[in-house]
Order: sequence, then C-alpha cells, then structure tokens
Amino acid sequence: MIDNPLLDITPSLAGAAHKFVRALTKHYPTRRLAPQFSGLVGAILPIPDPPWMVSEPCGKAPRLELNLSIPHQRKIFYFPTAWGNYWMNEPFPRFMQQELSPGGVFVDIGAHLGFFSFFAAGLLGREGAVGAFEPDPDTYESLSRSTRFQTGSSVTCVNVAVSDAKRTAQFYRAWKPASSSLVSEGTGPDDRYRDSVQVDCDLLDDCLAKLDLDLDRLQLIKCDVEGHEVEAVSGMTRTLEAAAYPPLWIEVRGPDGSRRAPNTYPEVKRLLSGLGYRPYFWREGQEVPVSDGDVRGREDVLFRH
Repeated sequence: MIDNPLLDITPSLAGAAHKFVRALTKHYPTRRLAPQFSGLVGAILPIPDPPWMVSEPCGKAPRLELNLSIPHQRKIFYFPTAWGNYWMNEPFPRFMQQELSPGGVFVDIGAHLGFFSFFAAGLLGREGAVGAFEPDPDTYESLSRSTRFQTGSSVTCVNVAVSDAKRTAQFYRAWKPASSSLVSEGTGPDDRYRDSVQVDCDLLDDCLAKLDLDLDRLQLIKCDVEGHEVEAVSGMTRTLEAAAYPPLWIEVRGPDGSRRAPNTYPEVKRLLSGLGYRPYFWREGQEVPVSDGDVRGREDVLFRH
C-alpha cells in the first residue's frame, strides 16, 4: 500500500489515477497554469511505486518514460501537447529539418529529456546517429530510459556536462530544470535552484573519441548549457576540425541576457571566429548576419563555417 494523508491505494490504482488525469489534460495546448495544476495533483494523488510511467506520444511530444515523483517530469506527463508545442514550435526544429539528412550524425549538448534528440533520430533514419549529453542525473535517467522507444537512428546518451576540462563540478538544479547549470547565481538571490549535485565534466573532444560516431557524417551540433557555453565551445575544437567544421546552433547571452553568466557571446564568437565561423540569426530559412550589438539578451545564434 502507499501511505498518503489523503489517499491510501495500491501502486497499480495510483498509476491508473495518474493515467486518468493525463487523459483529461493531455491535449491542453499551452503551459498556462499547467505547472500549478500538476503540483496540486501531485500533492493529492500518491505516486506509484516505482514512479516511472510511459508517456505515450501526443501531438509533437515523443514517447517518454517519466518519473512522476519529479514535478517537472510529472507536468510533462500530464501536459505533453503543451510542452511539445513549447519546444517543437521553436525555430530550431525547423532548422533541423533543413539541415539534417538521412545517415548523418547530430550532437545534442544539453539534451534535457530528449525532445530534440529523438526528433533528430527520426530525421537521420536508421543509418544515422545521435549523441545526447545531459549532466543532471534525474533528467539523464529519463532520457536514457526513453531511448528504447525511439525509431530511426540510434541515440547514445552520455551523463556528463560538456566543458573545457575533465573534472567534477557542482551542478545547480533549478526549479525549472531547463535552467539548471554549472553556473551559480554568484552574488544575489539563488532562489531559482532547488538543490545541487556533483556531476562529471569532460571535453566534447574526449567524449566523442570514446563513442562510435563517424565525425565525417556530423551534420549539426546544438549547445544549450545555460551560461557555460564558453567552456563547452573551448572543449570541442578538435571535433570541429575533424568533422570539417559543421554548423553549431548555440544559445548565447548578451550583456542583458543573464544575471549569472552575462555576455558570453563575445567570447564564443571570438573562439569560433578563429576557426573560420561566422554568426547568423536564422529567420525562417534565411541566415541574417549578426552585427556587433545585435545580441543583447539570450539569443540562439547559428555559427556557420
């Protein structure tokens, strides 16, 4: 039996109750009030033991295995359409469709639960391959479990933070896990974080050397590391050279883009310019050169050789 101050039911009935809630909410299209609703239901319904449940594909969301004891994963279980719309209607998936072709390789740095990794697997087909890097151990476990459901190319998951050196470091886990980072708030309030854990860090160069990925077929690297992008780029220069300088899609920060990691863009640009890359905004199929001063907040910038 499951102990709960409000309910006392078996794990199977608890799972059925969560599935019933999902049946009512799965087509809700936006994130508005979804986290609050998920928190309320999580406080009322007991969590199955074990807490893992399969979230069937819905709308733009892939089939995932999610841990209902983790609030962020539980809300995606209840609202797959809302989160599928949020991530998969962004410009990056459309750019992926333009850039990725069957048989290629895609590297996803900061893969989170795998929306982009699994989407890439479908685009690349059975002869392709995806390397998905995710440092958070809880998120990584879901990502790794979910690979068994995906069709298309193989997805290899690596539980490491891509950086500029092999070491362990403190990883600050935010209440909104997509904002978790190796970068702390430093001075000022740190109420965005729920806790921190030690994680392994390594260079992308060294990680890919251990994986069976053909760098000659590397078509795209995505890097979303929440303020750690300078260190991540510093550790991938050998990979870029070996792969004949594939395009990179990087979330960077201008002077107004982050309290914890302001203005990472100039150094990322300097590092990649030295390798022959140029920065662009991608606007519905058009590549618009980035001029000095264009990056003020958080921006996705395409670097093309």
